[in-house]
Amino acid sequence: MWGNEGDEFQSEEVVKKYLKMFQRSALQSLGPMKLRQLMRIAKFQTFKRHHTLFTEDDPQAAIYVLYEGAVAMQTETAKKQGKDVVETVRVEKPAMGITDHSPVRIIDMCSTDYHKLSGTVASDEAQIFVFPTEKVLEQLGVESCGQLIRSALSNAILKIIPLFKLSFSEVELGNIAEVLDYNLYNDNHVFITQGARMSNIVLIQRGKLKIKEDRKKDVVIWVGGDPPDKLPTDEYWQPVYVLGVRNLLYDCPSPVGIECSPGHNCEAWTMELPKADMVMIETSALNHLQLGTSIMVLVKVILFKKLKIQDPRLRKLMMNCEMKELWATEPIFEQGDEGDAFFVLMEGSVEIEANGKVVAKQTADIDHGKVHYFGELAILEGKGGRRAATVRVTSPAAVVIVVSIAAIESAFGKLEDLLKEQGLSGDKIIQDAMSAHSKKSKKRRP
Repeated sequence: MWGNEGDEFQSEEVVKKYLKMFQRSALQSLGPMKLRQLMRIAKFQTFKRHHTLFTEDDPQAAIYVLYEGAVAMQTETAKKQGKDVVETVRVEKPAMGITDHSPVRIIDMCSTDYHKLSGTVASDEAQIFVFPTEKVLEQLGVESCGQLIRSALSNAILKIIPLFKLSFSEVELGNIAEVLDYNLYNDNHVFITQGARMSNIVLIQRGKLKIKEDRKKDVVIWVGGDPPDKLPTDEYWQPVYVLGVRNLLYDCPSPVGIECSPGHNCEAWTMELPKADMVMIETSALNHLQLGTSIMVLVKVILFKKLKIQDPRLRKLMMNCEMKELWATEPIFEQGDEGDAFFVLMEGSVEIEANGKVVAKQTADIDHGKVHYFGELAILEGKGGRRAATVRVTSPAAVVIVVSIAAIESAFGKLEDLLKEQGLSGDKIIQDAMSAHSKKSKKRRP
C-alpha cells in the first residue's frame, strides 16, 4: 500500500491512486479541487485491534476515513462498562473475483469540532486515511474539520434523494446544503407525533426509527450505513429518510408518529424553509418540491411511462397543469362528463361510483408512493369520450392535479405523436385496460 510517512505532501502519482479510492464516497461531493488538495495531505496508516483512534468529547485532531477494517463507535461510559457499541463502521475487503472496492467511509461523521463518540479498532487491522486537522485548515482554507465534513455530508445527502435531485438544480442543491442544520438526537427523541404537523423538512442521515400508528404494530426503519443482509419482519432499511414534505405540500397532519428507537441515536439535517427560500434562484423551495413530486408521479401514468424523468417537456406540462383542492362529497368528475382531462389524486381519499354503486375506494399517500389516476382512458377516446364512473371525495379535503389534453398538446404536440414516440397507441392502451378490468371482475365473483 502507499503511504507518506515523514513526507509533507503526497506525490501526484499517489494522489491519483487515492482519488480512485475515494470514488462514491461522501467526500467526493466536495468537488475535484478540494478532494485533490485533501489527498495531498493524506496519511495512509494501519492500526491494530483495540487501538483508540479518538475519544469522546476530545477536540478533533484529524479526519479519519476507513479504507478497510472495522472501527467500534461508543460512548466512554459504555466502553468502560463493556456495553454494546453504538455502531461499527466497517469496510470489507472485496470477495475473490470482485475488483471494485467498497467506498471508503468517514469514521466519525461529526459536523462539530469535537468527537461525539470514541472510536476503537475492532478488526485485527484497520487501514485508515488520516488527515491532520492542522494541515486540513492550512491547505483547504476552511475554519474547521467539522465545517468540511458538514459541507461534504450535507451535499452528499441531498444528492441521493431522487426528489431533491429532480426538484433543484446543481447550484440550488449546493446552496441548500449550506443552510442545512445538523443535529444528533438521543434515543426516544420524537420527531413528530401522529396527527401533528411539521414546520420544517428533516432528512434523517443515520439511525434507527420507530414508526408508530394507532392500532397497528410499530414498524422499525434502519437509516443510512450499509443495508443489512437480513432484517426481521416489520423492519426495513433506507439510505435516507425524509420527513415533512407531504405535511408541508398539502398542509395535512402526519398519519404516523416517528421517533428514535430506544438505545439508538439519530443523525439528521433540518431544512428550514425560510433559509432555503433565501438561496433559491427562483420561486420557493416548496414550489420546486411540488413540481418535482408531480413529475415523479406523472411518469407512472401509462401516457408518459416510457419517457425519461428528466425530459424537459414533463416540466413544461406541469407548468400548464392545474392543482385543485376539493372538499368532502365534492365530485372530481361525474359519470357521463366529457373526458377532456385526467386527474391525479395526490392527497386525500375518494370513492368510485358506477351506475350509483360504489365499486372502489382509493387513498393517496405520497410518502409511500401511493397516488391514483382517474380518467386517462377517456381522453384516449378523443372528442366525445365520456366518463364511465363518478369519482367523489370522501376525506375532509383532497388535492388533485388536472392534466388536460390542451396542456399535453402544449408540451408534446399531438397526443397520438406522444404515444407513437413511446411505441404505444391509444387503442392498445384501452384494450389492455379493459382486459385487465375484466380479469379483476372475474376474480371478485363468488
